[in-house]
Amino acid sequence: MEEDSVYDFRMLGSPQSRIPVPVPGAGSGWIVEEECKRHAGTLGAGSQSKAALVVAGAAPLLQALTRRQEAVEGAAHVGPLTAADELRLLHGFVTAARYYGGAGVLVAEDLACANAPVLNNDWKWVGGKGVVDAVLALHDKDFEKKWIEAWSDKWVLDTKDISEIREHMGEQVGYYFAFVQFYVQALMPLSIFGVIAYLLFPAYSYTYSFVLCLWGIFFMVAWKRQEKYLADLWGSTSSDRVDTERPEFIPDRLDVDPKTNECVPYYPFWKRWIIHAGYTVPVIIVFGTAVTIVSFVIVLAEVFTAEVYQGPDKWLVKMLPILIYVLCLPLLQALYMKLSSWITKLENSQSVDSHTASFSRKAFIITCLLTQLSLFLTGVVYIPISDLLVPYVNPVLEQYGVSHHVVGLNATETRNLLSPSSLQTKVISFSITNQIINQAVQVLIPAILAWWSTSTITKAELKDIEDERKEKATAADGAKKTSSAAPTGDIAFDASNEPILSAEETMRLRIEKALVLPVYDQYDEYAELANQFALLIMFSASWPLVPLFCFINNFLDLRTHAFKVCRTVRRPIPHRTNSIKPWTSIFASFSILGTMTTVLLTLLYKNWDNETPAHMQSIPKLATYFIILVCVEHLQFFTSWVVSVAMSIVWGDLKALGERKRRFERQVETFVKTTVGEVEDAVEGRVESVLEKLKAAFGQKHAKKEE
Repeated sequence: MEEDSVYDFRMLGSPQSRIPVPVPGAGSGWIVEEECKRHAGTLGAGSQSKAALVVAGAAPLLQALTRRQEAVEGAAHVGPLTAADELRLLHGFVTAARYYGGAGVLVAEDLACANAPVLNNDWKWVGGKGVVDAVLALHDKDFEKKWIEAWSDKWVLDTKDISEIREHMGEQVGYYFAFVQFYVQALMPLSIFGVIAYLLFPAYSYTYSFVLCLWGIFFMVAWKRQEKYLADLWGSTSSDRVDTERPEFIPDRLDVDPKTNECVPYYPFWKRWIIHAGYTVPVIIVFGTAVTIVSFVIVLAEVFTAEVYQGPDKWLVKMLPILIYVLCLPLLQALYMKLSSWITKLENSQSVDSHTASFSRKAFIITCLLTQLSLFLTGVVYIPISDLLVPYVNPVLEQYGVSHHVVGLNATETRNLLSPSSLQTKVISFSITNQIINQAVQVLIPAILAWWSTSTITKAELKDIEDERKEKATAADGAKKTSSAAPTGDIAFDASNEPILSAEETMRLRIEKALVLPVYDQYDEYAELANQFALLIMFSASWPLVPLFCFINNFLDLRTHAFKVCRTVRRPIPHRTNSIKPWTSIFASFSILGTMTTVLLTLLYKNWDNETPAHMQSIPKLATYFIILVCVEHLQFFTSWVVSVAMSIVWGDLKALGERKRRFERQVETFVKTTVGEVEDAVEGRVESVLEKLKAAFGQKHAKKEE
């Protein structure tokens, strides 16, 4: 393997600390357990020392795991094993359940909860929280340095660049970069048209809205084709058949497959359905309603402080919406995320993919409400009835004795407190400010924290190494019974200011630096993209420059995320997949909702008159709008089908495309090797010919001199 997998064991006591233990071969499924028991026996009780077990996969083991994968998927592995394949197979073997032929090592979870009564002693898990605290793969610095340097000089990435990431970090990370690159390319024509629409057309233009809706349909259909194409190209089309087993999954019983004689865990579907119906749905409804009410109050407070209140200390009163937001929404989000995590565990999903997808869907509901609900309420609720708010605002102001501070407002007067430009202002703020903040939160702050953590641990570790060197030198002098100067263990540094260490010390330092970094998690990245896509597809009709700012943000994010993966988090454990699920369905849902919202906002505000009462321009047309939206929804499904069929006719079958690409790459590789070989042979022949002529010329000259 190009990189070793490292398992960090926190043992109960030892005078020795952080001992890298190489495991030769790792051909046995139980070698990790044997090493655990051996070290647990040697180490005393009560200490917080660590031992790092370095595991490397022998070729026979990796070949056997590959054959098992091929048998389960029903398809041959495409190409030779990559570094990501080796890491994934070895990690899956060590952390897989014993009844699936794995070593059954539980990582950072309660061992008692995982070892259900249904498991006999042969199937029990080992390790667990307090024994196996982390599993990680060390970064390949050479590859990552070349990767960052190569991408910094490129404007457009191709499939080969994405495939290199997949070969090093697995399909899951490869799919993320493939999606962002595809999204950037799709945004380019829409950004150009958005700039033209901003310069030539008014806000809520029919032309821009029509193009935006068509773009959303083409984008989703094309991406689904791209997903399938990459799955076929990478040989992961059938990867759903080998979902990674969750160690925390507790089956009701173990059945024996009559054909393969393998143990098959059984858990009835109705139990999981009860959790969905009894816990998931009520919690989503309760918290969704709470967030909706709080967001409604916040938007109302924004309207009041900006448009209604004209009294003293207005700058202080303007802080009211921010105060409500800070006191309520983060608390609701934190509580909801805790409950979502607990409910997802109760669902007892069997595979890692299904567990992650379930939690992502729950978590994104609250994330989406927090970011998009205020815009939706402003555009669809507040502006259309803003003049009806006045009769309700006036009694409240009189009750609290501040009505005399409100200019030109009484119970009989009505005026539009908001206009379509109010929504445009909020969209501009979300498009620029929020994306800058997200870049800082997701890239800049993690980079600073990673630099600080690794610098601190490096200094501490180098000091420990110096102390150990001095102790060894002292012990050696004592054994020789010779008196000498004070032993020194000072560490020297090379020209690039890197410490000069032994192989064992270098490995130890790499492990410690990797352990202080956070685990790589894609949820925040996809959630940010989904929220951005929702803003674009739902509200950019009010400000056509939204696609341009999304394009700039994602173009930069593609590079900064590469830096983040290489420098600020642990190296991702490769995970085999054939899509970006569940995010494809989330983006598709936003595409449908965005089309309907764009059509509604365009119909409402294209010919809006700020002097006419708002409710007179909106409420009488509600029935017409409803009929139009139903027709638009059905038309979108029909258009998506037509576009999908058209793409299949124009570009052909995806499997055929993938096979043609692989055949073309093989032909290019063969041509390059053959051509290079012929050129080398020709060059060697020419060089030999020249040398012979030179020898002959010098020989004749020497003969003439002798004469």
